Parts: sequence; structure tokens; C-alpha cells
Amino acid sequence: MKLEIGNQIKTSGMFLSALAVAEKISAAGFQAYFAGGFVRDLLLGNTSGDIDIATDAHPSQIAKTFTRTVPVGEHFGVMIVL
Repeated sequence: MKLEIGNQIKTSGMFLSALAVAEKISAAGFQAYFAGGFVRDLLLGNTSGDIDIATDAHPSQIAKTFTRTVPVGEHFGVMIVL
């Protein structure tokens, strides 16, 4: 299934930033997928307050890949990329 993303979402700063994060994770050799409430809200046509990215990278690998990260729940694998 191919999902078309509306122009309003494709041009939002939050989406473009999240896309850049996902692309950098992918370029580092890991998988990256949009997940969680963002995907639900996208399918329902609603706006979302944040974008979650699921990856097979370990939190330590995310910290090495990005300059600014916050380990929110590192033992659960949750990192915020700033």
C-alpha cells in the first residue's frame, strides 16, 4: 500500500525535520519508520504534536549519530533527537 501524504504535511517544519532524522538514521545503516500517534493522526487527517520514529538502532547509536539527543527512557530505547 502506498500512502500519499498531503502537501500541508509534506511542507510542515516538523515533518521535514522528522524526515531528515529518519534519513540520517537510514544513512547510518539502520531502519527507520514513522510510528505511533503521528501515523494514526495522518490516517485520520488530524494534526499531530510530535513524530515518533521506530528504529533498530540502539540508543547509544542514536546518540553517536546525532549531536543533540536526550535519553528520555533509554532503558526502553526512547531518545529525543533535537
